[in-house]
Formats: sequence, structure tokens, C-alpha cells
Amino acid sequence: MSKRNKKHLQVMVGGLLLVFVLTILTVFLLIRIKNNSEKLLETRRELVYSQSQKEKIMEFDDFYKEHQGYFYRTDHLMVDGDAPIEFIQFLEGIDENLESSLEIISISSEPEIREGDEWKSLIFEINFRGEFADLLRVLMEINKSFYLLDFKELEVTENHSEDEFVNALFSMKVFVD
Repeated sequence: MSKRNKKHLQVMVGGLLLVFVLTILTVFLLIRIKNNSEKLLETRRELVYSQSQKEKIMEFDDFYKEHQGYFYRTDHLMVDGDAPIEFIQFLEGIDENLESSLEIISISSEPEIREGDEWKSLIFEINFRGEFADLLRVLMEINKSFYLLDFKELEVTENHSEDEFVNALFSMKVFVD
């Protein structure tokens, strides 16, 4: 083999090695580009999902702010069975606005599910003394409150010792959570 042929052979082998090395480098670069593009697409999907979730949360936040009063009422629809203090304060608040006497005689000791009910309840027995019109106002105020309750008994007697005064004894079932 002549020197010239050896040189051509060396250039060809070198060229083939260079092409082989460049092909391998190109394949590795393409594999890395593919992996990075898959990661980029996954990140893009997560970003789109996060943005849609953010929009849903913002919509719910607006809805919540708009209907917050209803949620408060729903949360306080039932009385605390362990300590019905808020309901007792509500009853005392009704009494403060009237010139009559409203007295809670008894509260059942433990909340329980009574016949025909789906929820536990407490029984409040209340004695009223005052004008008949005030009794009607008290009953209407209790009835239109947002508490879930049911009047059970009402007994009204006329007080003969004082004009236009009545005594009333009523019980109501107040549902508890």
C-alpha cells in the first residue's frame, strides 16, 4: 500500500469515526431533547390544571362570600347538644324586648332521638307570664328563628289576679347536632 492509499484510508476511517461519534452525540442529544420536551409538556399540563383549579377556587370563594349568611344559618340550624347556651341566650333576648316574663323551667338532660325523628333533640319547657299579644310575639319570634325546632305543647291560662295577663306553659323540641 502506498503512502497515498494509507492516507486516504486514514482519512476515510477518521471520517467514518467522526461521523460515528457525531451520530452517537446527535442521538444522545435527541434523547435528552425528547426527555426535556416530555418534562416540559408535563409541566405545561400541570400549569393548565393548576390554573383551572385556581379559577374554580376563585369562583367558589365568590360564591361563598355571596352566600355566607346562608352558610352561617345552616351551620347554626341545630343547637349545640352539650351546651345550648346560644339558644338560651336567644330566648333571653326575646324576653328583654317585652314587658313579660319568660322562664325556662326545664331542659331534658340528654339529647336523644325521639320517635318519628331523624336527629337528636332536647325538650325545653318554658313558662310565660304576660300579655297575650306578647305571648304571640314570643311564639312568632321563636318560630321564625333559624333554629330547627318543633312546638310540642301549649297550655294557656288566664291570670285572674291581673288584667289581660296570661300564663302559658309550652314545650318545644329543639334539634341538636
